[in-house]
Amino acid sequence: MLMAMMTAGCATPALPRLSWPTTLPWPSARQEPLTPIAPLEAASPREVEFGRGVKLTLPMRPGFPGPLEASQMVVARHEDRTVAFQAALSLSDDQARVTLVAPSGPRILTLVWTEAGIAEERTMLAPDQLRGVDVLADIFMCLWPTEAVRIALGSDTTIETAGAVRTIRAPDRAVVEITEEQTAAGATRHVLRNLDRGYSLTIVTQRAA
Repeated sequence: MLMAMMTAGCATPALPRLSWPTTLPWPSARQEPLTPIAPLEAASPREVEFGRGVKLTLPMRPGFPGPLEASQMVVARHEDRTVAFQAALSLSDDQARVTLVAPSGPRILTLVWTEAGIAEERTMLAPDQLRGVDVLADIFMCLWPTEAVRIALGSDTTIETAGAVRTIRAPDRAVVEITEEQTAAGATRHVLRNLDRGYSLTIVTQRAA
C-alpha cells in the first residue's frame, strides 16, 4: 500500500498537522461518486506478497468478529517521504468495505470484499501501482484476530503475540511488527513496520458513534 502511494507522486516534503476527521465520505447511494476508471466488478486476487518471498492469502469470507464502522487516519513513512490519507471502514463477518480518501476529501479507491470475491472501484486519483488487495492485507494484519492471520499466512511464516506487539516472521527474520495502543481520545493506534520493505504505517482507528 505505502510504496504505491509514494512512488506515484503523492508524497509531500513536509506533512502538515492534520486534525482527526469528524466525518468521512462514506460510500453510499446518497453520494455522487467520482467517475471510476475501473468498475466495482473488477476482481482482485486474494494472495498478497508483503515481504521477500512472504505471502498472505486472504480468506474467502472476511470473517471479521462483529460489526465495525470506523474511520482511520493513516500516516505512511518510507525513508524521507511521508504521506497521509484517510479511510472509512465497514467490517463484518460477511463483508468488508474500505474507502480510501485524500486528506482534502476526494475519494481514491473503494474496496468490497465478500465471499464472491474482492472488487474495487478506482477513481482518477488512484495510482496505477496501488492494489486494493495490498490495502486489505495491511488492515487485515492489524485488525483481525491473531488466529485468523495465522491461518492466512504461508506454511513457513509464523505470527507471535507478546503483549501489545504482533510479529510476523519468516524462518530467518522478522518481516512485520505491529504495535497497538489505546489513545486518550478512545481511538486505537496501530504502528505497522514492514521490515522487509522499509516502511511504516501509523493507523489511528476511531469507531463510529
